[in-house]
Amino acid sequence: MESFEGPVLTFSVVVADDHPVYLDALSRAVDAVPELSLAGTANDGAEAIDIIERVRPDVAVLDVEMPIYNGPAVAARIVALELPTRVLFLSAHRDGATVYDALATGGYGYVTKDASMREIQDAVLRVASGVRSIGAGVEHQIVEEIQVRAERHTLELTERERSVLELAVRGLTVAGMGKHLHLSPATIKVHLSTLYAKLGVSDRASAVAEAIRRGLVQ
Repeated sequence: MESFEGPVLTFSVVVADDHPVYLDALSRAVDAVPELSLAGTANDGAEAIDIIERVRPDVAVLDVEMPIYNGPAVAARIVALELPTRVLFLSAHRDGATVYDALATGGYGYVTKDASMREIQDAVLRVASGVRSIGAGVEHQIVEEIQVRAERHTLELTERERSVLELAVRGLTVAGMGKHLHLSPATIKVHLSTLYAKLGVSDRASAVAEAIRRGLVQ
């Protein structure tokens, strides 16, 4: 009996990056995959939005940092318009804050630019198939960022405690804090002790370091 193979299912892809050489290499990589069809390229965020609105591709591969509109802004536009396009972010940055903020705008995946083209091709295919894809070496950073933001959200400081903490970061002594806030040194010490307990530390230097780590102060 003669076998019959149906047509290969293809997914349309738009690629956007403001580096011409990388954009060309990325476009060629996408076009080389039988299951993927290159539907357009863009050099900046505005051009990307225009193409995506017209073509409505299955996947948009977006550089996080682009002129006019960055990748997350383009992703937010896709979500606002309720387009069927899934977004895969590409970036040279792997820090947790950048990854978290990008995915929070509606991204379906995130891969760093030091990944091989084969890894990027696989990520595009997974995103096109509805599977979220986070590149190697990024998972740890995003988990840490989630934990930090959760701690920042759940930690409740009173207005006075926050004032004392900010002055501690500025390096003021207990006497200096008291003079600044019109409180006695004994009261300042009570607030510091409460802060130590809430931050899970035992001294002032650790409290300052932990507060900065959690983003409670600048």
